[in-house]
Amino acid sequence: MTVSAFAADIPATEDLLGFTPHAQRLAATILQGLPEGQSFVIGIEGEWGEGKSSFIHFLKQAFPQGDTDPLRPTLVEFNPWWFEGSDQLLRHFFDELLGQIDWTRKEGAAIRSAISGLAGFLQKAGKAAQAIPEPSLQLGGKVAEGIGGLLSAAPATQSFSRLRSVAKETLAALQFKTIVFIDDLDRLPASEICELFRVIKAVADLPNIVYVIAYDRAIVASALDEVHKGRGEAYLEKIIQLPYRLPAPESTCWHSFMVERLRQVDCVRRVAEEGSEDVQRGLMNIAAGFLSRPRDIKRLQCALMISDHIPGLIGLNPLDFVFLEAMRLKNRRLWQAVIDAWSQVAYYNLEYAQKHDDATMGGKNVDAKAKLWLDVYFPEGAFPIEERVAIQYFTNWPLVEQQPIGREIKTRRDSSLLDMGSVWPDYSKMPSGMGLVQLADRYLQYASQKDS
Repeated sequence: MTVSAFAADIPATEDLLGFTPHAQRLAATILQGLPEGQSFVIGIEGEWGEGKSSFIHFLKQAFPQGDTDPLRPTLVEFNPWWFEGSDQLLRHFFDELLGQIDWTRKEGAAIRSAISGLAGFLQKAGKAAQAIPEPSLQLGGKVAEGIGGLLSAAPATQSFSRLRSVAKETLAALQFKTIVFIDDLDRLPASEICELFRVIKAVADLPNIVYVIAYDRAIVASALDEVHKGRGEAYLEKIIQLPYRLPAPESTCWHSFMVERLRQVDCVRRVAEEGSEDVQRGLMNIAAGFLSRPRDIKRLQCALMISDHIPGLIGLNPLDFVFLEAMRLKNRRLWQAVIDAWSQVAYYNLEYAQKHDDATMGGKNVDAKAKLWLDVYFPEGAFPIEERVAIQYFTNWPLVEQQPIGREIKTRRDSSLLDMGSVWPDYSKMPSGMGLVQLADRYLQYASQKDS
């Protein structure tokens, strides 16, 4: 078991999703393709768990790293989620900007002076300065002392407009860019999202500063609707000059990422090493139905890490167990429907039903009663087609018509949830011939322990 397996929400440091080429192209655009001497705002858009933070990591790596490269930008991280209250965002933003300026560059002193003038004015004149600790509490060492002195020495008689003009002139003369990365925007309350945008466009709209903001567009637009009634999307478009949709991984990269992560789990590694077509199809159906985002795979990996002994303990096919756990984590309502249906069908005489065409649950001649029974638990349109296909693959329950939907569908006639508990290689301790009722009861006992 690896510690990293439990870091489900930490950005990836190894590019298994193929983000690097996309990050390199975006980095080149930022360095040489944007308007010279201007501020610019880029939005990295993607749903929660799709890998926005990981993409930003690889984007940072794509910029020149050498100290002598004239295009090497200054990279600044600002996570507004660290700070509470919209009134303090402006002050904290400038604290972070000052604290992360590259002091080793010859232009460092000029940048420090220009930014400190703005920060000092805001500290003395703005609401954001009330009850704020000294910068020395935010930063450390001589850098903090220097910033503290500059802030306290900021001329109170100069207007904000004048101080901003000085900062703009200083930054416009630079030959490199300062790139400010802002992550987790979509976790903020609506008022703080608006406040951060106001900071960027009204106060910190300075030359050669590029803002790279990561967010879920639907969540942010909805939050902005609360403040700007019915105009959330329009407001977002006004702020974000370049919306960049997070690139979707190619299918080969996605499959490799899934297998690489899940192979760290003992029960998955054993079945994956078997390399059979059934295992490959099973993993593909699990991925298509329940693992649409990197976070889904990481969460499943974590869940399996602490329960990979369960299949051998209760006599359940390990691949079936992975399927059930993936569904439980992704779609609890669907998982409950499968459990209810499984428990119900367990009390029918399936062995008899499987011998008679008129009552076959997994054959070609499925009678109307079976369809009606399934409709109770899986009504048409209630669940996505990919999830229904996955259930059909693992149970033989006819939930999807046998027609092409992007891949060939084949019912699993062996080693499925309905095959009365088969014995798998390397799981010799599994009891063979276990009845479906016992198998369902044992899994439900495990599931109830997870819920308690």
